[in-house]
Amino acid sequence: MNAGESQPCFIDSNIWLYRFILNPRDANAIPKQQIATTITNYPNIIIST
Repeated sequence: MNAGESQPCFIDSNIWLYRFILNPRDANAIPKQQIATTITNYPNIIIST
């Protein structure tokens, strides 16, 4: 691996649900969505199917 190259990172498919679906009964829904959006914007992610 070269310097500055990012390694593949595994994320669970539930992270995508947090990104796209807001639960109105969950007081932490907005922070969860913001974190999920940040994570799913990383390069070289590997997604569980």
